[in-house]
Amino acid sequence: NLSVGDDTYVLILIGDTGVTITAKGATTAAATEWTRLFITGETVRFVATSATNWNVVNDDRIPCIAILERQAAQSINSASTTKIALDTVNTNRGGMGDVTTNDRINIRRTSIYQVTGFVSISNVLDNQEYLEADLYKDGVLFKFKRDYVSTASSNLFASPEAVTRGTYTAGTYFELYLTHNEGAAQNTDTTYYPTL
Repeated sequence: NLSVGDDTYVLILIGDTGVTITAKGATTAAATEWTRLFITGETVRFVATSATNWNVVNDDRIPCIAILERQAAQSINSASTTKIALDTVNTNRGGMGDVTTNDRINIRRTSIYQVTGFVSISNVLDNQEYLEADLYKDGVLFKFKRDYVSTASSNLFASPEAVTRGTYTAGTYFELYLTHNEGAAQNTDTTYYPTL
């Protein structure tokens, strides 16, 4: 039982040499990390079923969630890919959101996650221009979504949203970048749905 959580330290639960951990029908190999606890009030209860196996009979881990945004305008040069300097934490259960040092989401416990990056600029796009939301995973472009204005179109708002779902391991991190070719530097939007 974790009585006091922390945004830096974790309690890592690992079976001893020769001891496996079984939870919901899945067995984790001996001497292998099963999970991590770091949120106040998380509780896991094990019962030994043999000398070499522990069953999880009570799993009260709390789901992690972080919602970060950029509320102040950030200037993004044309034809460049720029990291969004996140400045506001809306929700940060599990201490995954970092707007102080690295402007990113840090995966602290291996699990299934949905990561979404939304971008918007305060200006409109014209013919042959695009706006792109770029999700970087561990410092490398991983997913992107581009809104593109086709020939003979003009004055269109763009708001691409890049989404990924998957099992991500502790230590993985995600960052949000913005790319556009509007021709001049553009500010991130501060009026409508914020950059997340």
